[in-house]
Amino acid sequence: ELMAKKDAHHAQEMEQMKAEADASRLELESALEQHRGRLADVTRSNASLENALEEARAAALEREEQSESKDDGSVQALRERIEQQEVELEHLRVALRDVTEERDTVRA
Repeated sequence: ELMAKKDAHHAQEMEQMKAEADASRLELESALEQHRGRLADVTRSNASLENALEEARAAALEREEQSESKDDGSVQALRERIEQQEVELEHLRVALRDVTEERDTVRA
């Protein structure tokens, strides 16, 4: 009878440890999915910003070619916009790197 109680207690402990491990695994999987979502969001934002940057560059180049002799400030404004978008792009790249590092940490 004592052995039966010990076996039952041991079985109960094993079930509890299994439940805790399953809960931990589910928590990690959830965190990984959240990081994947953030990574996808940052990737989309990054692509969108890169497209906008390319459009601004093309527009600036076209305007500069059209009015090389008369700089009415609009080319400068476009250059400033491009610089601002390049800064934003760098921020997104940093965010993308951070999310990727977090995802790799969660996977590890």
